[in-house]
Amino acid sequence: MFTMHKTNGIISMDIAGSIRIFDLKQKKDIVHYQSINGKGTCLAYPNEHYRNCNRVFTTGYDNGIIRTFTIKDDNSLALV
Repeated sequence: MFTMHKTNGIISMDIAGSIRIFDLKQKKDIVHYQSINGKGTCLAYPNEHYRNCNRVFTTGYDNGIIRTFTIKDDNSLALV
């Protein structure tokens, strides 16, 4: 789980590979993405010195797949 300081959100991924971005101010999910590629094993988020630190993150799965996502302006996810 990672806190998105500039957008008041938290990114998390569960063992089933489901990705959620929760908005702490609105107290609701703003993104929910269900992966069909395997079990989630890791979530990486760049530090705040990276210029797009609040918009990009990478996930890893038990089958070796690694995916990098960007959070679009409408709060949807896109593969990079």
